[in-house]
Amino acid sequence: SDWLWKIYFCLWKKLLIKIFFLKMRKKQSRVIKTKKNSHSEYHRKGSSLFYKVMFYLLFFPFLFYLFYAIFFSEFLTINTIKINGNSTIAEEIIKEKTQKEISGEYFFGNRKNNLFLVSGKKIEGNISSAIRKIKTVHITKKFPHSLIVEIEERGIFLAVCVLNKENCYLLDGTGEAFDVFSPNSQTSFPILYSNFEEKIGLGESVLDRKYMEKIIILQKKLKENSAFESEYLLETPSFISQDVRVKTKEGWRIFFNFDTDLEKQFQKLKLILEKEIPLDKRKNLEYIDLRIENKVFYKFF
Repeated sequence: SDWLWKIYFCLWKKLLIKIFFLKMRKKQSRVIKTKKNSHSEYHRKGSSLFYKVMFYLLFFPFLFYLFYAIFFSEFLTINTIKINGNSTIAEEIIKEKTQKEISGEYFFGNRKNNLFLVSGKKIEGNISSAIRKIKTVHITKKFPHSLIVEIEERGIFLAVCVLNKENCYLLDGTGEAFDVFSPNSQTSFPILYSNFEEKIGLGESVLDRKYMEKIIILQKKLKENSAFESEYLLETPSFISQDVRVKTKEGWRIFFNFDTDLEKQFQKLKLILEKEIPLDKRKNLEYIDLRIENKVFYKFF
């Protein structure tokens, strides 16, 4: 096919140059109609007609070949799919979803893996809906045989679980549930358990941004605390409640409230542990309640 393209290109080049010079000569010449000049004009008209005929003889085969090359030959067949931007999502999963969209035929043997015919927007939409961990996806066509899939993964902000701890989901920075989660796995992000039976579905908004930011601040302050060690596990009566409970590794719990200042709550906690509940008394401690402003409640078994 390469030699055909070269022949066509060479013929087209020569033909277009000839037609161009003929037109220029016709515009510039102002000839008196003598017998000799009439013969010259006739000769030019004959040459012009010849080149016009040659133009159309080459033009239509060229169109046919171009049509075949674009729609039916392997000239624009996609044989390379490159994935960029993935870190936790396996490249094979994204390639599989992309390959699924370009497999098969449209009509008369016209294959879907044609770079000219393939719809990047359709592939983007199908990948986004099939792989919830992907935040954004962009398809770029690279001539003549490649698709480049650029993705941005959702960042895990925290996880939420409902009642029996079997229905758990990962939330991104907007509070949207984008993937299921196993609470048995080791994590570096907080897990919030609701004691109320709430229905959560993928794609739903579970928590607002401000609430999640307070969770992260709470986790950070717990890490900075040296008086005790806490688990990443947090509990709340429901996802609309401002009450959050933290379980320490010693077994006792701390009750926080997001409607009051967290910094002041930690100051109260530090004072009560230093002055009234030293380390030797904590083995019988059930909880410390910091929810009411300027007051602290605690209970032993």
